[in-house]
Amino acid sequence: MIRNKLWIVSLSLLALPLAVEAGGFFGTKSVEDPVTQAHEAFLKKDYARMSSKIRSALQSSPRDPAVKENLFGLLRKTVAALGIESLPIDWSVPSELSNTRIVFRRFAQDSIKYTIAFQGDGPTETDSGIQKLQIIKYPDQVIADRETGVGEWYSKLDQGANSTFELKSTPSMTRPETGLYLLNIGLKNGKQVDGWFIVDDESFSGESPELLSPANGEVTSNPTPVIQWKDFKSSHYKPFEKRAMSVVIATNNPPQYEWNPKWELHLSSPDLTEATVGSTEGATGVSRLEKGRYRTMISFREQRSFGNMRLIRNSIVTHPFTVK
Repeated sequence: MIRNKLWIVSLSLLALPLAVEAGGFFGTKSVEDPVTQAHEAFLKKDYARMSSKIRSALQSSPRDPAVKENLFGLLRKTVAALGIESLPIDWSVPSELSNTRIVFRRFAQDSIKYTIAFQGDGPTETDSGIQKLQIIKYPDQVIADRETGVGEWYSKLDQGANSTFELKSTPSMTRPETGLYLLNIGLKNGKQVDGWFIVDDESFSGESPELLSPANGEVTSNPTPVIQWKDFKSSHYKPFEKRAMSVVIATNNPPQYEWNPKWELHLSSPDLTEATVGSTEGATGVSRLEKGRYRTMISFREQRSFGNMRLIRNSIVTHPFTVK
């Protein structure tokens, strides 16, 4: 009962101005409870301590819905206060890896599936390359592990010894559970990082983009089709989040079903709703599609900073079409 009262008091603190001092909520000394301590740190604008206490609270009560609701609300209020600034955390991705991000992906093809992925650039085969990479739902549910083959691992050599890599959970029709997740990174040079991140009710998009043309299953004789789509923002989008999008036409044929891009357009500012194969500025790939079966993919991303990496809410839709 006492703990429940503390949560109620902590929730009420969310409505207080940021300038309120944290000391003395419960007399001369704060109660030693990570939920309460997280709120006190928020009011002091000590966001690094706050994020650490949120992690501790979720470790202590990983499945308690009241704790989750309380802390997710605090986290959202903090992110809104920081805006484009990064939420400080008590760990960082090794400097050998760059452009790192955790992607919460909703993928609509024949059905809707979800994955959590860790992506980035860096050495994968050299002495400073990645040796160990795991994503774990706290406390011990391994959802992706490069060494043991849980989930899916992908790497593509770019230039020199650097690769673009991705480790993701196996696509599932069930949305991943909210709560604390662990990200364990081990490099061949001995560096080890035990990181963490949080999946909350707004991590995944609840909607899919709308691809207008080519229509689902369309057959066309035009080798330079026009791709049309509606601009997309998820219901969880915040004005301070950066948006980006990609349009890809690829083959994805049996028996291997290997994704083989033929034409691509990537926009850091999604200000288009139409593109044409062979003539849209900034696109790469072929100027005309050969006869055959293809898939068009539209991918929208909403991202914000988390420590020295990014969190990305990604929503994808893909349709088949045929050029005859």
